[in-house]
Amino acid sequence: MGFKANKKSPKGDGKKLYVSVKEAVKYSGLSEYAIRKLIANKDIPYLEAGRKFLIDRVALKTYLSELSKHHLSL
Repeated sequence: MGFKANKKSPKGDGKKLYVSVKEAVKYSGLSEYAIRKLIANKDIPYLEAGRKFLIDRVALKTYLSELSKHHLSL
């Protein structure tokens, strides 16, 4: 009986709580290198599932939103 990291959101919206690096790349438009750098720098919350990194979907969305706000204000 293990922890299933890609459990659906408790809000019932059908969205995953965590996404893989490849899914984060598709969602964000960032490169795989950029996503892995965010993980390495601990800029976004993640879980390790064996050799895979699973990224908190909501935290990634928030990070991207803050990033775009910062760039728009420059």
